[in-house]
Amino acid sequence: MSFFTTWFPSNQIVIVCFDTPQVFQKRLQSVLQQQQGSVNYPDPYVFQVLIIDEIINLHDQSIWSIRDHTRALEKVRCQNRKPEPNNLLMHEIARHAIHSFETMDVAVHTVLAMHEQYRRILQTSMESGHRNMTESRSTEKNMAFQVQMLQNLRSRSEANAKRIQNEIALAYHSVAGRDSETMVHVGQATRRDSAAMRIVAVVSMAFLPAMFLSSLFSTSFFDFTPGNDGRSENWSMSSKIWLYWALVVPLTAGTIGAWYIWQQLSRH
Repeated sequence: MSFFTTWFPSNQIVIVCFDTPQVFQKRLQSVLQQQQGSVNYPDPYVFQVLIIDEIINLHDQSIWSIRDHTRALEKVRCQNRKPEPNNLLMHEIARHAIHSFETMDVAVHTVLAMHEQYRRILQTSMESGHRNMTESRSTEKNMAFQVQMLQNLRSRSEANAKRIQNEIALAYHSVAGRDSETMVHVGQATRRDSAAMRIVAVVSMAFLPAMFLSSLFSTSFFDFTPGNDGRSENWSMSSKIWLYWALVVPLTAGTIGAWYIWQQLSRH
């Protein structure tokens, strides 16, 4: 919202309002109608006080609405041992809380400047004796009270922003903690699987030499003839045994080389 006001020495005041909500317009019109017979028109700030009152009401409703949403999140978090944070909702509340604090800060500085300027005008009028000092002092006191109200609301707005940021941080750490706990369980399961695989590997290594020898001696390269009818046992080996090694050695080297190359490529 924006306001442009002009005061004329002929006791006329022009107020132009921009982007004001419909509710604000109706309330301001109602207040102006109620104050129509008691307005001190020679006072250039008399209508500003009425407008600031309505702005304070709007800020008060907005700030406490944000506080209610934040409190609802805190209650849900306290009721659930393992809460599921609504990240989108917390983001929207935080966005509105930041915007609310920004507008409150601007309002406080604006009204403070207006109050300081009015005090200077009031001091000049007191020295010249051209003003109704009773009503002027009343306007100055109202503006001082409004400054205090806006400062209080700004503190509440700042607290809302910090509370929702605290909820966001807590939700992040809670999810991170649960993820860490899950990773611990996964690590424990992986360690158990690794232990089982080591056992399988050890057992395989234990039986591998025997399997190799049994497979080798079961081939036709070796021949064993038991002794019978007075004949002695006979053990013979084929002269083509070199074919076995000629095939096994290159195949084994090729397999190991292919595995090494695949490992190097997978790392890059």
